[in-house]
Amino acid sequence: LARQVGHSKALDLNITGETLSPQEALAIKLVDRVFPQEETRAKTLEYAQKIANSATYATSNIKLSIMNGKEMPLNVAIRYEGELQNLLFRSQDAQEGLSAFIEKREPNWTGK
Repeated sequence: LARQVGHSKALDLNITGETLSPQEALAIKLVDRVFPQEETRAKTLEYAQKIANSATYATSNIKLSIMNGKEMPLNVAIRYEGELQNLLFRSQDAQEGLSAFIEKREPNWTGK
């Protein structure tokens, strides 16, 4: 929590037990989206479908880069991100994405 909202706000929330409204959570960047309760299921499914239909190999490397890179010194994280990016550029999905772009069609991602 401290990494996300800062030490001061994390201490305050934990010590006081204060709860946040969705708008307050959005304002301190604890969440990145807020929508009405009745839209929660549809919006969540829409988001999951978007991810499932994306270039999953690229998505997994992006997650690795962000999750692992945040714990590394900047110079190491940049090198790590570059290594992951090089793997992506050599992937079947990268070739498919480029072909689809040139052919003006939707890509058929395989996760490879």
